[in-house]
Amino acid sequence: MMFSFNKSRLRFINLFSPVYAGGCACSFACDFMDIVYSLHAKKRLGQRGITELEVEHILQFPVSLRHSFEGRKIAVGELNGRAIKVVFIFEENYIKIITVA
Repeated sequence: MMFSFNKSRLRFINLFSPVYAGGCACSFACDFMDIVYSLHAKKRLGQRGITELEVEHILQFPVSLRHSFEGRKIAVGELNGRAIKVVFIFEENYIKIITVA
């Protein structure tokens, strides 16, 4: 599987850390992580008119966040009145975006 590397870094709040309790966004569980978009995710972004910046915003400030299968997570956010789901997985040094719906 091929991936496209985004050179930007995201200050990502580890919402699954026991340290994060839904409070301050400046908790010490924050890390800077690279974001990698799969070709499938890039295709879906184009089809749905969603930018990478909007995906990063949803990852930083999700309305809801839940676990999925095979270690995947789903962050749900709202853009222009519609719900956007970002399916992603934590890798060792980066976040891999699998798809956006």
